[in-house]
Amino acid sequence: MRFSGAFAACAAVVAGMVIAGGAFVPSALGQTSSAGTGGDFYRDKTVNIIVSTGPGGGYDLYARTLSEHIGRHVPGQPNFILQFMPGAGGVRAADYLYNIAAKDGSVIGLMSNGIPLVQLLKADVRFDVAKFNFIGRADAMNAMTMVASSLNVKTVEAARAADLVFGSTGRGQQSDMHPNALKNVLGLSRIKVVIGYKGSSAVNLALEKGEVNAHSSAWSSWKTSGARMMQSGIVIPLVEHGVEKSPDNPGVPLVLDLARNNFERQVLTLISSDAAVGRAFITPPGVPAERLAVLRGAFEKTMKDPAFLADVKKRKLEIWPLTGAELQKQVETVMKSSPEVISTAKQALGF
Repeated sequence: MRFSGAFAACAAVVAGMVIAGGAFVPSALGQTSSAGTGGDFYRDKTVNIIVSTGPGGGYDLYARTLSEHIGRHVPGQPNFILQFMPGAGGVRAADYLYNIAAKDGSVIGLMSNGIPLVQLLKADVRFDVAKFNFIGRADAMNAMTMVASSLNVKTVEAARAADLVFGSTGRGQQSDMHPNALKNVLGLSRIKVVIGYKGSSAVNLALEKGEVNAHSSAWSSWKTSGARMMQSGIVIPLVEHGVEKSPDNPGVPLVLDLARNNFERQVLTLISSDAAVGRAFITPPGVPAERLAVLRGAFEKTMKDPAFLADVKKRKLEIWPLTGAELQKQVETVMKSSPEVISTAKQALGF
């Protein structure tokens, strides 16, 4: 998706509401400074965190929690504030960060985890994900496919002979992509996806009523809003979607390990890249290396900060951190996927 010149002209002025400690404050996005490098630059500064969704929800909560603690670990202890920029599944924020935002380290972003897939599978964007600087990941967004226990389907091989009807909130969502990957990449040909449910809770309700018998959703959501269904035995886990198993994997296979050959594994790695990206904080391209190093160091310290971790627990968030350098490598590898892999993924997901 491309944005017009009108958007480019006004985005630097408007971009949504800015919040700091619960109060509205003026945006400092347009401000730049050549004074200082590294930590000295941040003294008496305000750093804007562009959030690629609207207020409320997981992205807001992760960005807000980080903003309340990371400043202590940056030399000069700058203030961090949130600016919400929803639109086009995170594309609007990514476009802004890449093309308009100040590239001096005063603006960072919490990127939508699906942006690499959007670039590779839809192509019509004005940014290059591999050129963003990754500060670090607070949490992965692995998904888990659950099936109704009444089906008595406990393995993927058994699922090949079963009529699995997945509920989904919409095209391009985890609840749609993952069952289609199982169907069109791994050959579980009897899968059907019913689209149109208004949220994961609605799919779970349909699962309890027997309208559908399978649902692929964030593992973190299953452990919170879906915990009762697991504990009561209404659903059982079948396969985890991501590029590595979560630390508390319930003994089910990772989708990559089900690949029957290396090409299938590459396709599944691309489709699962949204889980690996997770809650990823980035800077625009061109930020001085010294300032990127400061932000990465502060992020790593924050992930171990007892006060931060206490807030994480209080807010029922999960932390599965990855350093900026490690995440950068993962994303760059995904963005180098071959045309054949990209084409196969597009076909499998119906893009």
